[in-house]
Amino acid sequence: MGTEVFPTLVKSIVSTPNNNPAIVIVYQQNRHQAEVVAQQLKKTLNNPISIRTLEATLSSDDIQIIFISHPDLQSDSLLEFTAQHQILNFSPFYQSVSMGADTGISVKEQVRPQINPKQLELKNIVLKPFFVRVAEQYE
Repeated sequence: MGTEVFPTLVKSIVSTPNNNPAIVIVYQQNRHQAEVVAQQLKKTLNNPISIRTLEATLSSDDIQIIFISHPDLQSDSLLEFTAQHQILNFSPFYQSVSMGADTGISVKEQVRPQINPKQLELKNIVLKPFFVRVAEQYE
């Protein structure tokens, strides 16, 4: 479900230093899973997409958006890195936004994007109003 919601999120970004922001898919041990995610995203996004380990991601300076491919990767170090560098992060796992991610998904009667407006504001990330209206907001 994350690969279905994520492209909509990326296309809803209004303010970004780059009109075609670079996306990094972070993986830990299963590169193949990250490659499958990348293939799915390439079907709907024209953004440059790379696949990196957590260690390689934390030493990079060319990232605008991070797709977290495994719940164990949603660590304090990654969330602090994205906060310090004003990088938008997306985690499609259960309660990821309540655990610190900027954006994720909410599965109830229907699947909806979920956002943390305060974190997005701190990173100077503005989303299109329609996306904000349909997203579940986590405070």
